[in-house]
Amino acid sequence: MSAEKIVIVGANHAGLAVARNLMDSGKEFEITMIDKSDNLGYLSCGTPLLLSNEINSYRNFFYVDNETLRKQLAALYTEALVESILGTKK
Repeated sequence: MSAEKIVIVGANHAGLAVARNLMDSGKEFEITMIDKSDNLGYLSCGTPLLLSNEINSYRNFFYVDNETLRKQLAALYTEALVESILGTKK
């Protein structure tokens, strides 16, 4: 049986969690992620620490690296806007 194809629109915290759970499930999936941004996995809750100079770089707030994620997925499209989804045509 071939891997089930999954498309996740939005590589924010929820999208990344879904992808991680699918990859950790033991089942085989061909996962494609699409996001309008190139900054994936940004923990915005750390911004006050940056503004108060408790942390010296915003780069410390990313918990996923785009290139590492790209290697784990079938495809990763960043800076791509999804305008519609034709679910009936898959």
